[in-house]
Amino acid sequence: MTFDLDREIRRLERKLGALRAKDGLPRELVELLAATRKKQLEARAALNGGAAVTLSPEDRARRLQGAAVLPRERFAPDETISSSLFDELLALVENSGGGLAEAARQLRAAETEGRFDRAEAFRRYLADDPAYFQAVGGLTPGAPRLAAFLVQAGLAPCLEARAEAAVAPGDLDATWAHGHCPVCGSLPLIGRLKENEGLRYLTCSFCHTEYRAKRLQCPYCLEESLEKLEYFDAAGEPGFHVNVCRSCNGYIKTVDFRKMDRPSLPLLDDLESLALDILAAQEGLRRPTFSAWGF
Repeated sequence: MTFDLDREIRRLERKLGALRAKDGLPRELVELLAATRKKQLEARAALNGGAAVTLSPEDRARRLQGAAVLPRERFAPDETISSSLFDELLALVENSGGGLAEAARQLRAAETEGRFDRAEAFRRYLADDPAYFQAVGGLTPGAPRLAAFLVQAGLAPCLEARAEAAVAPGDLDATWAHGHCPVCGSLPLIGRLKENEGLRYLTCSFCHTEYRAKRLQCPYCLEESLEKLEYFDAAGEPGFHVNVCRSCNGYIKTVDFRKMDRPSLPLLDDLESLALDILAAQEGLRRPTFSAWGF
């Protein structure tokens, strides 16, 4: 399917209007992530027709048994586009001022001096190596997740394109009952309810594929006992709630804008509902993934 940049920019602008009007979100963060997403969409458009994925019959057979069709180490992103986007985002952060700008200069110096290798960082992200990014965070002590943010954001357009290319028509129509993305095998980031029936869809934290999931099930440990599944919401955050599993003590946020004239884009819904992450942390709950932006 051809990526429609104009349509996606219009959807983004509508969502940004809602974010900019919201109290409690740091304006500098909103503007940084707004500019980041626009650059990601432009990079995504440059990939039209260039993300073909060939899956064997064995790959698709494994999917029927609950395996991911394209494990993350097989994504093979376009390093030219990813590296170019990394440079654009690094410059964006450098120009943002404050502590983030200083961290960006530190990371650029580390790369110039050979203490940071972005190609290696790309490989480590694909391999899901959190220990590597924890170590790299020492290069920018004032913003230890900066390198992870730039790597994740720089790779995202390629990952989204390849995930889409790996999905055949109808592949995601059925309910997926496993605790990982059906495309890449990663954990879900956020959920949302769609259609009149309130069907539940989850968005993958790695390739951003949105897939249908069971409504009453922990997406992480697969607990289905109603006695162990709870939820809560918060005043001032209409359209959002937090699903809690008392078996694994994990939580996932859920968006329900079905009766509201509000735009939903999962990656920015995650930012809009930041207050719920704070409440969940105060309750001692854990989120098994970082935010949509690597923080």
